[in-house]
Order: sequence, then structure tokens, then C-alpha cells
Amino acid sequence: MGPASSRWTRWRASCAEEAGVPAAIGPLLCAEADTAGRHLTLYYRATVAGQPRPDGVEIDAYRYATLDEAAGLLGTPAPPWLPATAGWWGADDAA
Repeated sequence: MGPASSRWTRWRASCAEEAGVPAAIGPLLCAEADTAGRHLTLYYRATVAGQPRPDGVEIDAYRYATLDEAAGLLGTPAPPWLPATAGWWGADDAA
């Protein structure tokens, strides 16, 4: 994956390309390993500057959701680490 600085640069560029907005990425919130499928999912805090613009290809829609809404949207209870992030985002980040 390369040095961390180039990883952040790639993720910021990906947000700008796919969502049409600049973003600040990090820190790592959680890593989930699916050993049966040999898959690792990394969750990072990301703060976008502006309203995302779905491109209709990789992103067809977006919405902001509260922690209470997350279970209904995801179809499963919110992961145990997610409620621990409550309060990390200020009013400016949630709009």
C-alpha cells in the first residue's frame, strides 16, 4: 500500500473524484477481518468539505444518518465501535 502519506493522498483524491468533494481522512476507527473470505475492511473517519455529488456510477446516492438510523439503513445493528464515535463530529461536520 505504500507510505502512509501517499495512502492519504490517494484516498483524498478518490473522494474528490468519486464524490466530487475534498475530504480529510483519518484516523483509523476500526479494522474488521473476515478470515473465511480473506477480506479486511478498514473504517476511517472522513470529513468532507461540501455536499457530495453522486456520479451515478460508483456512488448513486448519499445521505447523512444518525447512529439510531444506521441499523435500519444497514439492516443490522450498528457495529459496537460506531457509537463510541458519537460526539467526535461537531455541528459543522454533520451538515
